[in-house]
Amino acid sequence: MRSFFLKYSHVFIFVCLQGLSLAMIQCSKKISDHFWISTVQCAIHRWHQLQHTVGCYFSAQKNYQKLQEENAFLQDLLMQKNVVIQNKAMFLETPAYVLTTAKVVYYTIHRTKNYLIINKGKKQGVEKNMGVITPQGIVGVVHKVWETNAMVTSILHTNFFIAAKILPDHIMGSIQWPGKRSDQMQLLYVPRHLDIALSSSVVTTGHSTIFPPDLPIGKITRVTLPDHASFYDIKVTLHTPFAQLTHVFILKKRVVEDYEQWIKEFRK
Repeated sequence: MRSFFLKYSHVFIFVCLQGLSLAMIQCSKKISDHFWISTVQCAIHRWHQLQHTVGCYFSAQKNYQKLQEENAFLQDLLMQKNVVIQNKAMFLETPAYVLTTAKVVYYTIHRTKNYLIINKGKKQGVEKNMGVITPQGIVGVVHKVWETNAMVTSILHTNFFIAAKILPDHIMGSIQWPGKRSDQMQLLYVPRHLDIALSSSVVTTGHSTIFPPDLPIGKITRVTLPDHASFYDIKVTLHTPFAQLTHVFILKKRVVEDYEQWIKEFRK
């Protein structure tokens, strides 16, 4: 028997090694199957995550647009209330303006005559000389209109003047950009005999057909009186963040009457 095992020992060793090899192959196959299954599952999970992220992005875009429209609607309601109550003589029965949202596609703030390009034009009812605002304050006036875009003259323009008043005393003046900082303007023609307080609000007067009354412009941050001057030198810090403009509202007249024609007839 011993001689038999010695004679065929190499056969027994081969069988043992072959069995061990088969066992290791089977074990390796299970590990390999587990690895590939895990890899595929991970890839599928990542693909689903990517789909979810892309879906959330486009959903967020739709929700953002919807919020912009709702914001315009709410701003319109506030505007109606503001115009009807605070300027009864002109808008006693019918609110004069409706708001339309627009996206700012290009703007400048470092020139002496700055402007914006918005993504609304003739097809959306935009016309020349319409006012442009944000919830924070005024922006400018539509200067040129194309089919689907329009150019807006910014209030950051050295030739642009706006009739303004200081609250709460309704002190009248005219506001202009001196061509320096994009967050400051100068309030002109305020007589020296009046008392001007720092941090007073500056708003529109409503004495034009472009902007209704009491739209925010900014607040007074510096008041000086040069020697022998008849008017104050007043600096106004703007509410509108011109360096961060993304969306604006276009003020469209709701009424049909031409107020400028009324003024001409009145002056005759």
